Amino acid sequence: MCPNCCVKRTFEDGQMHQGEEVIKKPDGTLIDVMVYTSPVHNEEGEIIAVMEMFSDIGEVKNLQRKLEKSQLEYKRFFDVVPCYISIQDRDFRIIQANNLFRRDFGDHVGDYCYSVYKGRETVCPGCCVEATFSDGRVHSREEIVETKDRRQRNVITYTSPIRDKEGRVVAVMEMFTDITEVKR
Repeated sequence: MCPNCCVKRTFEDGQMHQGEEVIKKPDGTLIDVMVYTSPVHNEEGEIIAVMEMFSDIGEVKNLQRKLEKSQLEYKRFFDVVPCYISIQDRDFRIIQANNLFRRDFGDHVGDYCYSVYKGRETVCPGCCVEATFSDGRVHSREEIVETKDRRQRNVITYTSPIRDKEGRVVAVMEMFTDITEVKR
């Protein structure tokens, strides 16, 4: 009997159940299925059988595995690029940051971007993140930021919109590259 057998559970409690299983087809091929069970009662209300239905979810599982792989590749890329990356919400709070950003600026998820690397209490004048939220376009500029150990760094900042399914800008990705040595 399969572990967590839906048929057995339906016989035991008289309820409908569902679960995922891997079954073997007559040709020996294994497929992922979603199993649904429902009790079959006699005229006295006793369970005399269980109806088991299943749907092939192999394609769904394949797509799920591809999505997970893609997300891992994105995360690896996000964390190894040689520039600072943070993602900010409409309140200018950092909602995600890459490894380089966290190394040089600290782990400031939830904090305001302008306080983290500018030491400000309000949005910076000429803020590229604000401009991208406003018009949905990519913006860039040169500016000076300050790391967690108080080193000032010259950077070129680029911002890019992150949109929802309806096309609304819901977050902004800010990338900046340290050009301090070039400036010297």
